[in-house]
Amino acid sequence: MMSSTHDDYTIAWICALPLEAAAARLMLNRTHSPLLNPSTDSNAYELGELDGHYIVITSSWHIRDSGRRECCVSHAFYVSSAPVWIDGDIVVSKPGPNHSGVIQYDYGKAVQGGHFQQTGTSNKPPQTLLTHISQLEAKGVTRTEDDLKKIMEEALKRNHDIEGRFPPPEQVTDFLFESSYHHAAGKRTCEECDKERLVKRKPRETRTPYIHYGLIASGNQVMKDSETRDRLALQHGILCFEMEAAGLIDELPTLVIRGICDYCDSHKQKQWQGYAALTAAAYAKLLLSTIPALPIVNVDAKLREYYINPKNNRLGIERLSGEPLDMQQCYINLSIIEYKQNDRNMPPQEKSLSSTFSLPNRLKLRADDPEKEVTLPQLFHERKLLDGRNAQPRRILIRGRAGVGKTTLCKKIVYDFLYHQMWADLFDRIIWIPLRRLKGMSDLDEFFRHEFFKHEAERDGLVIKLRKTALDQAHTKTLWLLDGLDEVSGYRNPSGADLTEIFNSLLNEDNVIITSRPHAVKLLGLTPFDLELETVGFHVNQVYAYLAKAMTDPDTINQISSFIRSHWLIQGLVRIPIQLDALCYSWDNDFPSGALPQTMTAVYQAIELKLWKKDILNLEKRNNTGHNSGTAIRKLRARLQIESQYMKTEMHFLECLAFTGLYGEIIEFQPGHRDWLYEQPEFCEMSDDVLDRLSFLRTSDASDQDKSYHFLHLTFQEFFAAQYFVRCWRAESREPLIYLKPGHARENCKVEIPPEKFLREEKYSGRYDVFWRFVTGLLYSIDKQQVCSFLEKIEEEPRDLLGPAHQRLLMHCFSEVPQLEDSGLVKSDNDSLLNLREKMEHGCIRWSHYEDLSLEEMRLCSETEFPEHVLCTLLQESSLQRESSCRKKILRALARRWHMSFNLIGIVANFMGDSYPDVRRAAIKALGTRSPWSPDILKAVIRRLENDEDLDVRRAAIEVLGTQSSWSPDILEAVICQLENEKYSDLASKIEALLWKHDEFLFPFFYLNANAASALCKIWAQRSIRETFACYVRDGNACFETSDGRRSIPLSERKIKLLKRILWAETVNSPILRVVYRVRFPFASVES
Repeated sequence: MMSSTHDDYTIAWICALPLEAAAARLMLNRTHSPLLNPSTDSNAYELGELDGHYIVITSSWHIRDSGRRECCVSHAFYVSSAPVWIDGDIVVSKPGPNHSGVIQYDYGKAVQGGHFQQTGTSNKPPQTLLTHISQLEAKGVTRTEDDLKKIMEEALKRNHDIEGRFPPPEQVTDFLFESSYHHAAGKRTCEECDKERLVKRKPRETRTPYIHYGLIASGNQVMKDSETRDRLALQHGILCFEMEAAGLIDELPTLVIRGICDYCDSHKQKQWQGYAALTAAAYAKLLLSTIPALPIVNVDAKLREYYINPKNNRLGIERLSGEPLDMQQCYINLSIIEYKQNDRNMPPQEKSLSSTFSLPNRLKLRADDPEKEVTLPQLFHERKLLDGRNAQPRRILIRGRAGVGKTTLCKKIVYDFLYHQMWADLFDRIIWIPLRRLKGMSDLDEFFRHEFFKHEAERDGLVIKLRKTALDQAHTKTLWLLDGLDEVSGYRNPSGADLTEIFNSLLNEDNVIITSRPHAVKLLGLTPFDLELETVGFHVNQVYAYLAKAMTDPDTINQISSFIRSHWLIQGLVRIPIQLDALCYSWDNDFPSGALPQTMTAVYQAIELKLWKKDILNLEKRNNTGHNSGTAIRKLRARLQIESQYMKTEMHFLECLAFTGLYGEIIEFQPGHRDWLYEQPEFCEMSDDVLDRLSFLRTSDASDQDKSYHFLHLTFQEFFAAQYFVRCWRAESREPLIYLKPGHARENCKVEIPPEKFLREEKYSGRYDVFWRFVTGLLYSIDKQQVCSFLEKIEEEPRDLLGPAHQRLLMHCFSEVPQLEDSGLVKSDNDSLLNLREKMEHGCIRWSHYEDLSLEEMRLCSETEFPEHVLCTLLQESSLQRESSCRKKILRALARRWHMSFNLIGIVANFMGDSYPDVRRAAIKALGTRSPWSPDILKAVIRRLENDEDLDVRRAAIEVLGTQSSWSPDILEAVICQLENEKYSDLASKIEALLWKHDEFLFPFFYLNANAASALCKIWAQRSIRETFACYVRDGNACFETSDGRRSIPLSERKIKLLKRILWAETVNSPILRVVYRVRFPFASVES
């Protein structure tokens, strides 16, 4: 059965005595496990189910004392025993013309003449109950009483163990004495009372209880006076008397059902209490059986329906082609890494060695440290947290730049939770909230109502149930997935309230994953996170796996793969998921026509051209002659053609929108941002309908009227913003840049700034780094003189007084200008541009010398934009050869560089023969970041492993050999053979750990000499003592059982025998295993 919550229970069954509660339990179809009470509620409840109704059984005084009710009670019964005409009969409260079915007979005032007048009225029972009471009355006395008898018999039959508590007493014990005759004082029973004073009553033909409907009198004292009883009954038409009900009805509209156990006189007859409780409980069951049960809605099932509803496609990923991408194939495995800035184990000097300025690092194309990668299933595994504890993380922050797939990550999390039971042992539900949708809302109920349950008939009940289920401190199995903290940071609702303050308790939930851009997580009042991570791009193998699944034609897959391998920049850019999808969609046979793109700008221009061709057809645009031929459109080869003939308005709109967003730090373009542009005369024909069909924009709120748009990736926004700047820069009179100034009135929001002034103000701003790269690349592709003019303006004042920021800006801009040998030009064609480049390169050399003299580590040359031929010059110049510290610094910097050409790799490899061990070690580590190696480099590293006298060099060789994706037999043999050298025995564990990364490591084992095999066996024996580690043979496999699982390696029968023989022989000779095999056993006396 599904787990229930407080809100599932809609019937309160209230009893005065434990005996009556026991009778109620007999009526249930099944009982439920108890739910944890809130800290303010000390009551005891019993839960169960009856004919589809979820019921809570409790005591009447508990309801009043608790101060709150945890059940969504739609109906309440007060089921007990009370006095009336015949013991065992049932009285049901039913409103009359002047009463509600229950009166409090001792509550009122004295009036003239000594009379007592009742005051006030009680609540009536719920109308639903009254309607079904009338139906039972109409059914007929005989049929109803037969149903009651059947219910009681079945209840007792199912519960033999307590049957003795509820049987009907003998009829002869049912004594009703005259009103004037009182019980004999001091007597416990009526055995000695005068039976002549009994009221003469006509015997009934059946012992089945009768049902009476009418007025019940309730008081604060037990009614024991028969004369007062008769007087009040005659005065008000009362059927029976009881205590408690009146006070209860005032608090909770209730139907009172009474089983009769005595006659409100001095002759008490407790032997009838059990039977009276049973008859009243049976009537309650009979009544409930006529009322259709409200559906017990599983709020988790409703959440699941919301997420997977095919009409809304909330978990769908759409490719640029418009086709859905199966989540199983989507991005393979989204990579996240522990946020390095908060890694307290890292030495401070190591934290910032990797340059944050280089393009690959700006775009987060790969993990800084692959050893710290965390897959989604591992997210909540126990680990060392930021506060130093070893525990499961509960509060997790995932940082990522705009457009890196944070929302896609959320979809992946929800999908894997629903379809693959990821984290099912930890959580019962995931509540995914795009935080931007909380704007304008005052609480979570409002969001739940309008988002999750908008079209549900019972949405108010579902909202309450979800809130209580998710926010109740007793429930710890809800995971909150809060997407886009950056989009609400600093946002104020129309009332002026800060949104993050309104939802502060939500952001501080114990079990939460929050995604955000980096800048938005420094909020006051935000509870510290246990774990911080950041999103990174694809791994190389994921890129090719994506190609294999996203493309169907093998020839196309091979063509794209070859294109990617053709240039290091392409290899980096396609690690961004949307860039890879754009490349796949844009690909056709003439994509790499002519020279391959050498710069990031050229790649984006090629993709842009393909996507504009697609959009011409999507928008059904016609050229100046009225034609819209697919063949003609495919033949368009220049952006200017598309702009002039088809898409001028759309192009200019995207450019202006992108620049406005970049200047105003706007990523999500809300209706107000777009409306401002729509009102410009140039864009009056644009609309959201057009934006929906443009390939360069996406919306996260496809079904919302007030949806927002964002560019495919932040780099596309920067690319179009650069197009806008270039268009204004190249205009005859240098047109001013126009942008929206956020937060100002409509009439004051338009701002103009000349391009040259903008360049002077923002050229050193890190926010515009990629923008200036694109500006340089676009100007170069259009007009070489324009790019010279632009670069010369950069050289003008204001200048960075320190120098490195200016040098880095020039390096980044020139990275978008192809080298002379790649451009097809000769020196005389463009001397001005060449002179500017040479000046930049000379600055690189000067700053490298400065770094060498003043810093322990060199940074500039680690950046990919640092010209590679300058690096080669630095490494080969004669002055450098005399300074081992400088060589070491440059080589250490190259280990952090994104790319090295074959020429540079060859130069680095030569330093493995340097006379200084530190230089050799630095060269080996620099090579370790490249894979795969050429055979010559592989042999050179193995020689260092085998022959180098410096232990640190050998250790470095082992480490970098481990970075190679596959090991040849030569590497395996060279590594394993190091185990036989006792001089370097401290490397043995490191070697053995590397061996486990490769499935084929066991095969060279068969050819090891005795010393090497003994060393390996010693390591295995030590592991088996410290941790779970065993080796055995089963079904033709050598099995290694470790704490990480089982590793099985298939072997031939011959090799199995050889393995056993080697293990036995070598372990006997192993120093540590002599003890195990009792050779020279040190405790021989104990053994004997």
